[in-house]
Amino acid sequence: MRNKINLLYIHGITVDKNSNKPLEEVCIEKDINYYSLDLPWHGECKQENIELSIPAYADYVREFILENKINHNLIIFGHSMGGAISMSLTSRYAKELDIKRLILLDPLNSSVLKYTKHLMLHPVTTLIKINTMKSNENAKENHYIIDWINRISKTIPNHKKMKILKLFLNITSKESLFNLDEQAKKINVPTDIIFGSEDYIIPFKDSFDHLHNLNEVFNFYVINDSGHAPHEDNPKKFKKLMREII
Repeated sequence: MRNKINLLYIHGITVDKNSNKPLEEVCIEKDINYYSLDLPWHGECKQENIELSIPAYADYVREFILENKINHNLIIFGHSMGGAISMSLTSRYAKELDIKRLILLDPLNSSVLKYTKHLMLHPVTTLIKINTMKSNENAKENHYIIDWINRISKTIPNHKKMKILKLFLNITSKESLFNLDEQAKKINVPTDIIFGSEDYIIPFKDSFDHLHNLNEVFNFYVINDSGHAPHEDNPKKFKKLMREII
């Protein structure tokens, strides 16, 4: 039915299309058509002949939308790298794809360049901050870096690891991030940006200040007691917010 809302989830680096079950559950509750896809060099995606850049990945997602005929009443939801891809996609193709709303969760943005400099000067303390996060006083610690390394070593085939590393270096370069800023300025659909309060991978405060100055259509939310993956760290609060936003 063309009147139903379609929501497309775009995942972050090293994970896959199944990485946000809480979001899928909310869509089922609200009778929203939920879609997700594996990006090139991730999950079961077979497409390997692609430029390792945000715009190229956005073009890949555009083709998925058109092929699946979901270019109507469309909400784009992007996490981390997927957030950057979502901004690129929406800035260029919102009208063609009938994108009604954009939702970004801890999106990659150029404010991370400031944090990268801090990492170079204070590597040990910064990595400890990133690695350890408790969702509440009684919860066990989440170890982001250790979990990330384990996931890469155990679940990503060797022939993909170097491509993902190259993708990471490309999308976090100054040129790529500054180009993303220019695309973010052009977004003209309602946009909700969500951060985990304890995100030390894409720090909330710097990202808020930066993105707030780029575009007045951006609305911001913070999920307390969560880091770079609020849907995993604090799924109850994440789902509550999603029910309110969607």
